[in-house]
Amino acid sequence: MKVGINGMGRLGQTVLRAAMGAVQRAADDPRRDNRLDIVHLNDFRGNTATLAQRLKSDSIHGAWSADVEAIDNSQLRIGDRLLRFTSNAAPADIPWHELGVELVIECSGKFLAAGAVQGHLYRGVKRVIVAAGIDACGVVNLMMGINEQCYDPARHAVVAAGCSVTNCLAPIIKVVHEAIGIRHGQIITIHDPTHASLGMATQDGEHAPARSVLSSLRGATNDSGAGHLAASGNTVAVPDADLRLSPAAARGQAQVANDNETSIALVYPELRGKISGRAVQVPVLHAALTDCTFELRRVSSAEEVNVLFAQAARSALPGILDYQPGSRPGGEYARDTRSCIIDGPATLVTDGTLLKVFAWHGNEMGYACRLVDLATHMRGVGI
Repeated sequence: MKVGINGMGRLGQTVLRAAMGAVQRAADDPRRDNRLDIVHLNDFRGNTATLAQRLKSDSIHGAWSADVEAIDNSQLRIGDRLLRFTSNAAPADIPWHELGVELVIECSGKFLAAGAVQGHLYRGVKRVIVAAGIDACGVVNLMMGINEQCYDPARHAVVAAGCSVTNCLAPIIKVVHEAIGIRHGQIITIHDPTHASLGMATQDGEHAPARSVLSSLRGATNDSGAGHLAASGNTVAVPDADLRLSPAAARGQAQVANDNETSIALVYPELRGKISGRAVQVPVLHAALTDCTFELRRVSSAEEVNVLFAQAARSALPGILDYQPGSRPGGEYARDTRSCIIDGPATLVTDGTLLKVFAWHGNEMGYACRLVDLATHMRGVGI
């Protein structure tokens, strides 16, 4: 199965690394050998020289051991592999068919609706994985370890993969809700300021990719995928309808809405309207932290909940969820290939039914690995 990536910002670059085996996964990860045959990259604002430099050495993920070279502005060499590069703006204009691309991973952050990604299917592509959650008829929302078995190649041409935060939250809900039960809950995620709402509005209502100070420090473009990595925050103060988002990204914190409750409800319909969340953007470069508060359906304890997480890390969710019995600095998780790392000592239960869980995730590497895993699963089932 030949694969193309649209959008070579932070997320696209990390997906490429994960797909070509340039990522060291945990030894107990049953999907650690997953690889994709990437043949075509597209980025409407990019060029091969800049992309090659960013792939060679990344401030977060380190150097790529393979030789990376821009042959010309239409080809990139990685080791002994030649990858085609194009810079078309519209999905329908990308010549995926010329190299027989069957599946596209949509990482640009621009096309976050079912209709917007249909253009990829006009050029011989059979399936599109969108790096976002999409609530639309005909689109299935899948997360590895949670509900990937719902993929049906006869019905699903467009697959939505949620965002990095949702992929961190979903394993927590799976473990707690299926074993104990959740009545309702609230989520706070603390992450770097890379939300699309920090961009500057353009005439067509899109968010322009205003370069953030954090992405600049990382040496990256900003078309990195939906919400969690898309058009980045402002480097200097700019006008914004939401006054919390006007100051420069590196100067303060901003509390904004997110759509994780919608994405979770698409997987667990019985929790629709019962999980709400916010995000707090802070000027940091390391991993994100998700703070979950749930009212449980029965009396439990921190010890029972932690045992459930530890068991899930070994059995149902290896390589996706990890349980840490001791505390570690959050910065150590920036390169972690798992989607959810439970901070065991921080788990709290108050009055038997009020549960607090803290979970870390690197909002690039773990999510990129899940996209590769999802594409591998779809290939196995049949596209």
